Amino acid sequence: MPSPKLIIHIGRHKTGTSSIQYFLTQNRVALKGRGILYPYPIGDRYAHHGIVRHLENRPRDTDPTLDSIRTLAGKWARESPLTVLSSEAFQRLEPQAVAAFFDSVGISPLQTTIVVYLRDQLSYAWSSYVQHLIEQVKSPYLDSYLRSFNPDYFKFLSQWSSCYPKENIVVRVADRRLLRDGDIVSDFLSLFHLLRSDFPATSIDRNISGGWRIAAAKRRLNAVLEGEVPEDLLRKKLSGPLQDLAQRFPELRQKPRLPSDTVTEFQHRFKESNIRAFREFVGGQCPFRYEWEGEAAVDYDEGLNEEHIAALTQFKRRQIPDKWLEILRNIPK
Repeated sequence: MPSPKLIIHIGRHKTGTSSIQYFLTQNRVALKGRGILYPYPIGDRYAHHGIVRHLENRPRDTDPTLDSIRTLAGKWARESPLTVLSSEAFQRLEPQAVAAFFDSVGISPLQTTIVVYLRDQLSYAWSSYVQHLIEQVKSPYLDSYLRSFNPDYFKFLSQWSSCYPKENIVVRVADRRLLRDGDIVSDFLSLFHLLRSDFPATSIDRNISGGWRIAAAKRRLNAVLEGEVPEDLLRKKLSGPLQDLAQRFPELRQKPRLPSDTVTEFQHRFKESNIRAFREFVGGQCPFRYEWEGEAAVDYDEGLNEEHIAALTQFKRRQIPDKWLEILRNIPK
């Protein structure tokens, strides 16, 4: 990796970004002692999503002004040998907007390294589908979501290379078999020639993907509440608790069984793009295997059992309505 002034970790989302961000936040002081500044998150607890929101012209009321962010960025450029920013939301932006913003505070594309993690599109689609259901009040079925899911990695990387030198774009693969020590945080630290064992704090997997039972239950709830309950309210009350359930109950992390032709279709759909992406931006072959071992076909009548519902009711401050809990329960056969 080149010796940059700024590293921007742009995701992609569902590749362990939350774990990286949490670790960097917990070890900010230790990193600074090694000449690496992970600035206090802007508008968020662990990441720098506030910068993205401003560049998209949709800041929150709690975000600092763009001028104050620009002032901060200028200070980072002057006072730190290396600044690291992380937000998977950067992947949504036009790279030209990102380059122009940092160029305006004295950090040119030549002084910047873009770091991105990729995963095979099928496992990515499944994790994205579950998050889509958990975070929003929409109720697509899995098969329709898979048909519309279309991350073209070659096109994505080419857009970034139109603003940043190709050698300044570092592509990693979010696959435990290929990560340093099988761990996303250790792999990210290896970019700086650091070991995870060098740091006192440890991160947990901050954003575990739910399995098909959570997806089925939340899709059913969304179908009932769509147009009736504000999306922000539903997210506030259920996003954290459902992710906590996935953390606590292994059966709620199980993937669905998919038809073999679905797996094959995904592999063929992205084959040429993936070959070009890895050949031109990594200098090797595409390592994606598209291996899929699901537990059972999705049953949209399935949901949460009484133990799961009892765990949800422990989130007293969320005050999850009884009506919602009833919809999330298994439908009797």
